[in-house]
Amino acid sequence: MDLTVISQNSIYLLVAFLLGLYQAFIYKKLGNYTKNFLVTLCFLPMLVSLVLLCVNGSVGTSIAILGVFSLVRFRSIQGNSKEILYIFYSMAIGLLVISGNILFAIIVSIVIGLLILLLNNLNLFEEKDVNELKITVPEDLNYDDVFEGILKLYCDSYELKRIKTSNMGTLFELSYEVVLRKGVKTKELLDSIRSKNANLNVSINMVDDSDLKL
Repeated sequence: MDLTVISQNSIYLLVAFLLGLYQAFIYKKLGNYTKNFLVTLCFLPMLVSLVLLCVNGSVGTSIAILGVFSLVRFRSIQGNSKEILYIFYSMAIGLLVISGNILFAIIVSIVIGLLILLLNNLNLFEEKDVNELKITVPEDLNYDDVFEGILKLYCDSYELKRIKTSNMGTLFELSYEVVLRKGVKTKELLDSIRSKNANLNVSINMVDDSDLKL
């Protein structure tokens, strides 16, 4: 490999790293980030470019290899949709750079980053807090309709997800996914339910929706 090729490849790798740095900056602006993932984003486009160089420009082979590498991130730690988006974002930029389309890669990287920030700030896709509501009821209680009025009063939406028995079959535990109405106080909701379920256990827990937001 002559010096001209080495210099050209070095420029490709440097551009890929700088674009990875830009992606990490955009990701940081969105909040809910970790230092380790930001460092990963900095180097991932350059790594994609380097792998493509090693397989002599075979796009199919490089994508197959990097697909395996990218899944390592999600093997032990569950990744969310935002992280998956940035993994593919970085891979696409790395492929563009090493194919020689440096200017196009820069334009695409900048435009996609700005669009992500724009959509995040405009909040076009309204996010609602989903809660898990668990209600314990005695076995002789007809639970099918008894909580309907309360849930309609306090929730924008609700859905019964699971029913299980407890305490040797003498109790039932109902699990709902609910979206509370704006301004609703959870204590009022819980007190209303307790007046219908013989004052047995009632709990409400937030479901993790961090991956819904870009």
